[in-house]
Amino acid sequence: MQVYPSKLLTAVWAGWMLIAWTNVQESLDMTGTSLGKEDD
Repeated sequence: MQVYPSKLLTAVWAGWMLIAWTNVQESLDMTGTSLGKEDD
């Protein structure tokens, strides 16, 4: 099971970073649109 732990950790880390970044971007988008224009 511990043949390539580094690759597994890298994949998990990359996945978490991608998810976290997407969440941050969505939060910023929501805040920006709600604070700015509310037509959407």
